[in-house]
Amino acid sequence: KTYIFKNLELKITRVNTKCLLNNSNIIFLLCFAGLKTIVGALFQSVKKLADVMILTVFCLSVFALVGLQLFMGNLRNKCIIEPEDKNLTTNDTYINNENNQYFPPGKRDALLCGNSSSAGQCPEGYMCLKAGKNPDYGYTSFDNFGWAFLSLFRLMTQDYWEYLYQQTLRAAGKPYMIFFVLVIFLGSFYLINLILAVVAMAYEEQCQVNLKKAQEKEFTGQLTGKSSTEISCDVLTIELEESRQKCPPYWYKFADKFLIWECCPVWMKIKEIVKIIVMDPFTDLAITLCIILNTLFMAMEFYPMDKWFSDMLYVGNLVFTAIFTAEMVLKVIALDPYHYFQVGWNIFDGVIVCLSLIELSLADVKGMSILRSFRLLRVFKLAKSWPTLNKLIKIIGNSVGALGNLTLVLAIIVFIFAVVGMQLFGKHYKDCVCKISEDCTLPRWHMNDFFHSFLIVFRVLCGEWIETMWDCMEVAGKAPCLILYMTVMVIGNLVVHCIFFGHFIPHHSNGFNGTYFCNE
Repeated sequence: KTYIFKNLELKITRVNTKCLLNNSNIIFLLCFAGLKTIVGALFQSVKKLADVMILTVFCLSVFALVGLQLFMGNLRNKCIIEPEDKNLTTNDTYINNENNQYFPPGKRDALLCGNSSSAGQCPEGYMCLKAGKNPDYGYTSFDNFGWAFLSLFRLMTQDYWEYLYQQTLRAAGKPYMIFFVLVIFLGSFYLINLILAVVAMAYEEQCQVNLKKAQEKEFTGQLTGKSSTEISCDVLTIELEESRQKCPPYWYKFADKFLIWECCPVWMKIKEIVKIIVMDPFTDLAITLCIILNTLFMAMEFYPMDKWFSDMLYVGNLVFTAIFTAEMVLKVIALDPYHYFQVGWNIFDGVIVCLSLIELSLADVKGMSILRSFRLLRVFKLAKSWPTLNKLIKIIGNSVGALGNLTLVLAIIVFIFAVVGMQLFGKHYKDCVCKISEDCTLPRWHMNDFFHSFLIVFRVLCGEWIETMWDCMEVAGKAPCLILYMTVMVIGNLVVHCIFFGHFIPHHSNGFNGTYFCNE
């Protein structure tokens, strides 16, 4: 079974919808993977963003109309060899001949120019005339409302916008820089942040709804709990103690015997003295200064280094490693291994110390330099004495779990669009590759196979879409490529990323203000 799409150039493209439908069946996994809540939030956000989307389209349309009036036809200005016969300047065959146009070395498009004093000038022996097609396969222009709107959308998303800025100013003149500044400020900064603000407000409202529901459930639970007072308090106490035990009882016996060192009075006296030293605030301050100095020493490395400087940094690394190892050993002595490893920061520090010692023992082994980078993780120990950093780490940690289902939704969306792109355009990239490659070999970015199609979709989600879309439109037609790319941009970049932002809001509130979290 096939559908037929007719693109703007009257090319007929047959699409095997059976493959597309089979691959799109993965959507039904959303119902069985516990993702119903995330998908519901996705659609709810789209509803709340409807007004903002309409406002964005309206503003882009206004700017597109302004650009249409200011720059219509300007990007066709090219440097043409000045003929001896002046009548040839009105001959379309002569001026449209690429052999008569000036192409900068290594450039695909002819040099743009303008006839105003502030516009780009042609080299000696050339004159500025309107000729040929627009730059970038003819897809970068303000010649009609559609192309002007696409250019403004490109400016708003800030994808390769500086090249469009340079092209337009060279063809029209430097005073039109004001137009681009206004579009970037109002379109990119204001409208994009307005979308995020609306999502923040939507999630804040959802927080209040969740809080109200939780209070109602708690009140109902208190009412029903009064009828179950016959339960024995002794039974509840036993169950509570058993639930708190994370390990079997014999492990606790092993820990009491081997991991708690209380052997003789002399040892107990040594432990007490060591504990006073390692728990002193000045000791923590000294360790904090050592962490900062160790980080500075690592930042002083460069390539190539003199031998004496390299030896100095190596000795400094040995000193700091010895200090941190001594701190770990003294804390183990003061607290006993059992109590030392009950603290998460101590486990974190112990792992880094062990990795540092392994790195020193394998210093002569090639490929082990990656272990050196783990020493930088010690910087996070500053969070113990830096409350803001500590709260930020907690927020990020709490958000990672909440983003699990959302990440799966994003992966499914990327997978679906990658398969759709491969099915729609894969054959075109192979058959029409000479249109986008001088040596008729597939470029780095194409959709001929799933892997490269996946990379293109991922690149679009990262905000770089216009260059790959030019290639797609050149080999497969304008309409289907525009539809696919705009769909990926809207669903993937604007909506899903906004949901990411929304998931951080509850944990941000929970971390700093202590308000009720929204994800339950």
